[in-house]
Amino acid sequence: MSSSKMDDAAATADGISGLGDMLRQARQTLGLTPADLAHQLNLDTRLIEALEREDKEALPAAVYVRGYLRRLAATLKLDEAELQQAYLRLVGTVEPVHLRHTPPIEAMKAPRGTGRRFPWAGLVLVLGVVAAGIYGARFLPEHWLDGPFGPPAEEGAMLSPVPTLPVESASVPLAPSIPLDIEPPPEQAPVAVPMVGEVVAPVPAQAEAQSAEPAAMRGLELRVTKGESWVQVKDAGGHVLLEETLKSGTVRQVEGARPLQVVIGNRAALTLSLDGKPVDLAPYGRPNGKAFITKLGG
Repeated sequence: MSSSKMDDAAATADGISGLGDMLRQARQTLGLTPADLAHQLNLDTRLIEALEREDKEALPAAVYVRGYLRRLAATLKLDEAELQQAYLRLVGTVEPVHLRHTPPIEAMKAPRGTGRRFPWAGLVLVLGVVAAGIYGARFLPEHWLDGPFGPPAEEGAMLSPVPTLPVESASVPLAPSIPLDIEPPPEQAPVAVPMVGEVVAPVPAQAEAQSAEPAAMRGLELRVTKGESWVQVKDAGGHVLLEETLKSGTVRQVEGARPLQVVIGNRAALTLSLDGKPVDLAPYGRPNGKAFITKLGG
């Protein structure tokens, strides 16, 4: 007979129950099967049966068994110290069992005055920004919220003047304006009066037509026929040649390095001609009645 079995026999003779007997009697008292007990503790049924058989070969390491015995003692209402001593006798080691004493956990109370305060300042700042955005969207003038071409222009509508953009270079002066109602009279060649008896050579018809028709106008002509429109003209180097709001009846003539760039705020209000030839604005139309010509006369 081995020494561990001799110790178990001696312990039984002394009236001390073995580990298996203690577990089996407590389980049967509660009316549980090994499977029921294993299910409550989320353990394997074979572990419960090995402990009750006191089969040391089927048990895991001692550190795990002690943890299982602690849970079994709580479930079966047994003394944990007696279970641990019975296990030590089973494995052949007898030593005092020191149970861990866990002090009760008291609810932690935060000291008054040290709690985290709600960030009222940040909330007020966010609300202020939102309120400013709503106020600007509802109460500010509409032309403050529009793009660089001003508000959408309808046919015949009066547009608010657009702020003049800074001129990039002063090397190219603006073309002088010529009012529509004051036009210089065409120059007429002096008519030679033939003397009495002088033979006058006939003038060819082609020469007469050329002298009668004025020379074709060079450059870009902008003529406002109705309403008003903001206009900007730049030359090939990006220099601003013209930038203003033209009223009805106004004519402007501009000449500069080509191709020209033309931006019109209300294309229905004016007509363009380049070197005496009309320019169709329909292909250059943009939303809200605007027109944008990137290259003209290139």
